[in-house]
Amino acid sequence: MRQQIASYKDLAKQEFDRDIKIWCYGYVVQKDTQEQADAYLDYYANQLGDDEGCDIITGELGIQTGIFTPEDAVRFRFHFKAGFAGVPLVGTPEQIVELFKKYSDWGIDGIALTWLDYHEGIKDFVRETLPLMEQAGLREAITVEAITPKVAAEVA
Repeated sequence: MRQQIASYKDLAKQEFDRDIKIWCYGYVVQKDTQEQADAYLDYYANQLGDDEGCDIITGELGIQTGIFTPEDAVRFRFHFKAGFAGVPLVGTPEQIVELFKKYSDWGIDGIALTWLDYHEGIKDFVRETLPLMEQAGLREAITVEAITPKVAAEVA
């Protein structure tokens, strides 16, 4: 993966004299234990997942064309229901930081994040995970004042 990402950046520089940033999309399931995170993910993606809606959207995306192996199609559908096919960031705050580190080491410059419960998820993430990312050198320190006032009041 690291070589593929580096090749995109090299191509942009060589062919277009552009320094580009590579971002991806990811969904966060952060809990106190890996088991709790996995159980919550299973609950909302498998037990409550909208299979009919997923069929419609993945059909529009062409999943049935054979571009995926049957196993990859099942995996894609799961990640689609879990977080619109983003990369999974699932586990404890410490485990999530390790996943960010892996993607950073590959050359990913950022990840646009989402949560099933956005309001609670981002509060927990800001309170518990961002400080660990700062300690790991994955991001610069953020002040509570730099966040929107409503979120700042909730995480303070």
